[in-house]
Amino acid sequence: MSIIAAQVTEWGSAPKIVKISAPPAPSDPSSTIQVRVLATGLHQVVRTRAVGKHYTSGPLPHTPGFDGTGIDIGTGKLVYFNAMSTGSFSEIINIPRENAVEIPEGVDPIQAAGLMNPVMSSWMALRKRVDFVKNGEGNKNWTVLIMGATTASGKIAIRVARMLGAKRVIGAARNEVALQALGLDDMIVLKDTPTETDFTSAAEADVVLDYLFGPWISAFLSSPATRPATNPLTWVQIGSLAGLEGAVPAAGLRQRNVTVRGSGPGAWSLAELSEEQAGMLGVLVGVKEEDVKEVKIEDVESEWDVKTKGRVVFVFGKEK
Repeated sequence: MSIIAAQVTEWGSAPKIVKISAPPAPSDPSSTIQVRVLATGLHQVVRTRAVGKHYTSGPLPHTPGFDGTGIDIGTGKLVYFNAMSTGSFSEIINIPRENAVEIPEGVDPIQAAGLMNPVMSSWMALRKRVDFVKNGEGNKNWTVLIMGATTASGKIAIRVARMLGAKRVIGAARNEVALQALGLDDMIVLKDTPTETDFTSAAEADVVLDYLFGPWISAFLSSPATRPATNPLTWVQIGSLAGLEGAVPAAGLRQRNVTVRGSGPGAWSLAELSEEQAGMLGVLVGVKEEDVKEVKIEDVESEWDVKTKGRVVFVFGKEK
């Protein structure tokens, strides 16, 4: 039996549709399941892996995709799955059973395919990289600053932080009008010259979820507004939209109890990710995201580099 998949055969080129043999039925269904993929998201990490620049890219040919939704062929149940080791741009995939979780009522599978990756970015950062949340102390009175709050991941991080117990959520981005629409407790407008940004409202943040990196960790720690703060700070580096490298000022690390950590595969294990999937799906109950765009997988090559508002989800077996 042949199936369709999208594969990258040259780093930097768009994936092309190919026909491949379907994977064999799992010999041990207790440990491996076979999933007929319904939808899979074109996340930033998917693009980065597909150009060979991510530490998890692997060898060529590369099957793109990090996660998705589909039907567990053995049970007929609708599931969300992560498939970093195999890729998800394939009609049928075999994955470890623990990498899939049944989708609860109230969660749309297309929305889940598009939004679970941004949910994961902040959920795993808080649950696995912030000690007091990881240790079950999320009910303490804590404040989080989200650097890059107007991005798709930043927007959903607001919801995630509140669900995990944040009492005050502050967002930082360049677009003041967009920030005002997010229901934040406070906001910081980032300036073109980072050192001119006023961080006063977030000076005593307990956690920073950083989707920007580049110059911003230095700007925050060196700011006259944050220097007087004495409470411990956990800075979690998640994304690098403002630059892959950033200077960390020595004085900023010494004048305050600062912990700088990364969050991503490697900082936490795939087993830990699997354990958290049910909780992450709970974030999406009732969520309707108008900016998710459905595209047939057959159009992956032509749509790969198209600039579009919102998140692209490739769908299998659906006429659009």
